Amino acid sequence: MIRLATIFFCLLLAAAAAGRYQAEAGVRAQKAEIERLESLIAEEEVAISQLDLQVEVLESAERLSRLSAQKLSLAPVQADQLHTAEEFASLLTVDMPENAKPLPVKNSDFIVDAIAMADFQKLR
Repeated sequence: MIRLATIFFCLLLAAAAAGRYQAEAGVRAQKAEIERLESLIAEEEVAISQLDLQVEVLESAERLSRLSAQKLSLAPVQADQLHTAEEFASLLTVDMPENAKPLPVKNSDFIVDAIAMADFQKLR
């Protein structure tokens, strides 16, 4: 009986040792995976910081002003480029409603005229 108990406890000890070995191997594999992922995260953070720097360079005011001066022929708005509400309506082929009051031509504002034209569409 004692020999049977000794054999049983030896088998139990061997099973416990094998279980512990498997657990340690699993922990080592998980630690290696964590280290691999952390290195990937660090690489991506470096890439993100480089891209942020590139965006800052591309969006810098000096660069944009140089590009606009080279590529665009921007000039102040001329008086002949502005339209009254009636002229704007004729460009859009929209008829002025009878109850609409036109804005004075001298103090006319393009944005106000555009908003007024949008309101004319609602009145129809």
